[in-house]
Amino acid sequence: MPLGSKHRLLPWTHDVLSDLEFETAADPFVGSGCVAYLLKVMGKRAIGSDFLNVTVVLASATIANGCHRLDGRVEERVLPRRHSGIIAWLMRHGPEIARAQVAHPTCEADQTVLLLAHGGPALLDDIAGFLRSVTGRVPSAEAIERVTEHYRRIGGKSPAPGLAESLARKLSAASSLPVSVAFLHSRPAIEEVVSALARGGFRRVLAICLAPQFSEVGIGPYQARAEAACARAEIELRFVHEWYGEPGLCAALADSVADVLWPMGTTTGLAGAQSSCHVVFTAHSLPLDRVSESDPYQAQVWTTAHRVARRLGLPPAVWSLAYQGAAVNGDGWLGPSAESILAVLAEQGTSRVVVCPIGFVLDQVETLYDLDIVLREHACKLGIELVRARALNDGPHMVETLAGLVRRWLGGTEGEAI
Repeated sequence: MPLGSKHRLLPWTHDVLSDLEFETAADPFVGSGCVAYLLKVMGKRAIGSDFLNVTVVLASATIANGCHRLDGRVEERVLPRRHSGIIAWLMRHGPEIARAQVAHPTCEADQTVLLLAHGGPALLDDIAGFLRSVTGRVPSAEAIERVTEHYRRIGGKSPAPGLAESLARKLSAASSLPVSVAFLHSRPAIEEVVSALARGGFRRVLAICLAPQFSEVGIGPYQARAEAACARAEIELRFVHEWYGEPGLCAALADSVADVLWPMGTTTGLAGAQSSCHVVFTAHSLPLDRVSESDPYQAQVWTTAHRVARRLGLPPAVWSLAYQGAAVNGDGWLGPSAESILAVLAEQGTSRVVVCPIGFVLDQVETLYDLDIVLREHACKLGIELVRARALNDGPHMVETLAGLVRRWLGGTEGEAI
C-alpha cells in the first residue's frame, strides 16, 4: 500500500472489505485514520497505531471514541484538510454506511455497558488454561484430551466470545452507549476490562450477564468479581441479577421454537401439535449441594419454559423441562436430565423432539456439542428425530431485549427486572 492518506481509495477499500468475513482489523501507521474510521462505521473493530502523537490523538477522538460519532457538519472544523471528503463519501456510499455514520444522540460521557460471559477457548491450545480457570485445579491429561476432542468437533474453538463481541457492537449501536465485553474464564477478564473503563473516564457501569436466570453458583462469581473490580476502580456498578422475565426474551425463544416446529408438520397455532412431536426446554444443571433452598434458579428456569410454551400455545402434554451438563452420571445434580426425558418420550412413542436451550443465549460447546452431537446421537438410538431451536446469539431480538434493559437504566425506571 502506498504511503499517504488513503481517502481516495475508500470506495475501493469498502467494496473489497464488504466481501470479507471478519470482526477485527489492524491499521498500523494509522496516519489520518480514514481507513480505521471506515472500519468503525462498517461495524468492525479497528486497531490502529502510529509513532506520531498527533495521529494518536486524532485516532482517539474519531475512532477509539465509543460514545459520539462525527457527522458532516463538523468535518471541516475538526478534521485536517487531508480528511476532506471522507465523511461525505461515507454518507453517500450506500444506505447501510449512511445509517452507521449518522451521529448517535448525545450520551453521558461517564456511562457504559458491560456484558459478562463465560468465555471459551479461541484455540485448541487454550483448552488446558481454560479448564484450569473453570475447575480451579490443574486438569488431567485425559480431561484435556477429552475436552479438546469436543471442541475439535465443533470447529476447534468456542464461538461464544466472538458472538458476545458482535452482540456488544450491535447493542452499542442500538443504545447509543459504548459497550464492552468481559469474560469469567477467558481474556479479557472482568478485572482487565473494568480497569480499562476506569482509565477511559467511565464512572457508571451497567453489567449484564449473558445468562437470563440467576443462581448463586452460576451468576454469583460474575457479580462478586465485577463488584470487587468496580470498587477498586471507584466505579458505580449496577448489576442485572436476572432478566428471564423480559417479554422480548420469551418472544424470541418462542419464535426460535416455532421456526422448527412448523416445518415438522404441526398445525397452525401450535395448540394442536401432533402427539408424536414434543418440545424439551433445557437449562444447565447444577450440583444440588450448591443450590440453597432460597436459590431462585429452578423457579426462574421453570417460569421461562412455561412462558415460552404458553406463548406458543403448547399444552402441558407436549413439552417438558430438562437439565443438561451434569457431571458423570448426574447423581447429586438438578434433574431430570435430557437423556432421561428422551427415554420416557421414546417409550410413549414420540418420534420427533425439538430442543430449546432456554438457559443458553449464545452458541457454545453446551449447545453445539452436548445437544447437536451427543444428545442427537442418543435420540437417534431411541428412534427419535431431534432438532434444536437456534440460539438467540447476536440476533435482533437479543439486541432489542438487552437494549430495553439499558433504556430503563438510563431512564431511572429499572423496576424489579433489574
